[in-house]
Amino acid sequence: MDPNAPLLPSDLEAANFYRGLESKPILVARSDRDVWEPIYGPYVYVKAKVLTPLGPHLLNRVWDKTVSVAMESYLEEQGVQYTGLTPLRIGVDGQNPPPAVILMGVRPGSLSREKGHEVAVHCHRILVQHNITDIHVQIRESAASLSGASLFKPSTIVNVAYNLRQPFSTSLGIPICNAATPHVEGTGGFFFTRNRKLFMVTARHVLFDPNTVENTQYEYKDGTGAGRINVMFMGKAAFDTRVQAIQDDIDRQNIALWEERVAYAETLEEDEDAAERKATQHALDEAKQAVGVFEKLQKDIERDWADETKRIIGHVVFSPRLDFGVGEGRYTEDWAVIEIHPNMISRLNFVGNVIDLGQIDAADLTKMINFTNPHSFKYPIDRLHRCRGILSDKEMLNPDPKTKDQDNEPTIMAIQNGNVSGLQVGRVNNIHSIVRRYYENLPGISSREVAVLPRTSKSGSYSRYKSGPFSRPGDSGAGVVAGDGKICGLLTVRRRRIHRNVGYCVHDPYRLHHRAHEPLRYRRRQFLSFGRGSRLKFSNGVLSPDLLNPVHSNGDIPHHRKRFSGIKRLQEEEDG
Repeated sequence: MDPNAPLLPSDLEAANFYRGLESKPILVARSDRDVWEPIYGPYVYVKAKVLTPLGPHLLNRVWDKTVSVAMESYLEEQGVQYTGLTPLRIGVDGQNPPPAVILMGVRPGSLSREKGHEVAVHCHRILVQHNITDIHVQIRESAASLSGASLFKPSTIVNVAYNLRQPFSTSLGIPICNAATPHVEGTGGFFFTRNRKLFMVTARHVLFDPNTVENTQYEYKDGTGAGRINVMFMGKAAFDTRVQAIQDDIDRQNIALWEERVAYAETLEEDEDAAERKATQHALDEAKQAVGVFEKLQKDIERDWADETKRIIGHVVFSPRLDFGVGEGRYTEDWAVIEIHPNMISRLNFVGNVIDLGQIDAADLTKMINFTNPHSFKYPIDRLHRCRGILSDKEMLNPDPKTKDQDNEPTIMAIQNGNVSGLQVGRVNNIHSIVRRYYENLPGISSREVAVLPRTSKSGSYSRYKSGPFSRPGDSGAGVVAGDGKICGLLTVRRRRIHRNVGYCVHDPYRLHHRAHEPLRYRRRQFLSFGRGSRLKFSNGVLSPDLLNPVHSNGDIPHHRKRFSGIKRLQEEEDG
């Protein structure tokens, strides 16, 4: 080994060097040449790092006016997107004292390891030039920003604001957008876990505009220098709409009118009017209580999330190119994977893949899902409709005869909670549609998707249960779930008027067709094959999530052991 060669961190070191720190930063480079080695045994073990103040040191005399100024001047000259320089001590528990370092933060994905090593070594030279010889420089990825509040855990019905809180909760139907284009909005699909991290899948075109973004595979890995694509929870329109909805509910309480009615009831003298006085006073008290809850919610939301930088929910880690007519089945491939940031969704507020049904009255929703036999659909006691597996092609082609629509025909009734449409019920067509799409940078091409029709063919205003379109622009990426909890796919909404009455969904967004994209198979396997203990299944060339129980009953995100066993089995099946 060349003693003068830069000592660059491996992927394992970069990801685990700062183990023990709550923010889990990624190491980019360091100026020292100490060998980092984990302890190998039944499991790979890394000693946890701890931070302590620098304390008395020669650096204290020259840092503010000399050393820090020289370092900043150099970093700006080199175009380094640094986020901070902090002198401190960092080591493992028991070290007394831990080594002193300059801990430099850089924006995620902005600095390669090679360039980072050059920067760290040069900054160390600046220290040596000022007779500071016992401090090295470490560079880690970080973003200096105000921490955003976590999303809400779905509320119980006793909370009068449960419906207003729902769009800000962790149930399915989270409005999302590319943080760089907050005016182009869509909806989050489903969650899955890998290595104790939480991920969300959505439609690719929600985050990568096909008309303006080059149609290539995207992959982000910490420390590689690839541009990071942040995903925002609620774009501008979605946020403004939800805040206005809270104000509208405050106005609907009409406190002034109830106060007038109470005053009027007090003037009534007949004994039988005592009930009127009691009822109006009770209604006024309830309205005031509701206004108090709504105003607090409005204040909390504007405080925590009005700043868009506080609404970053995660970042894209992988997306294959947008493609149509993929494989022998000619399916659409339109999906992207988002790594969810734990400060937004964690075991404290995550309840799994559930759709909150609270937007529609329980009795009404039950009849919408099965008008002729409402007892076949059991409304969940906690209002949360749980996902239970995947709808197979066989089940789609042969709907359960017990479930019938308003035309008394066997059908699969499905639910989605879109960013724009809200909670909607529709009928899954029992045959694939041929859909042809045209984008500026792509030729017209056909593929197969599943059509979801309006809930009923009855559209007149006389019908209490009249139906409209199943989805609208802005709902793309939302998960479509059957009445029995089986996942039907991800919405891919058309914008043309002729298609607005019919929603389309990618029936299985995780299909890996043999020979379809030979060069991409390894990369896909990295992100979508998780081994024993995960919630994914692979069979017949199809990789699909079994989201029956994505988290333990206590809300804990499971730890998946034997990480690479699934890849081996996948290879054996492909070879066979």
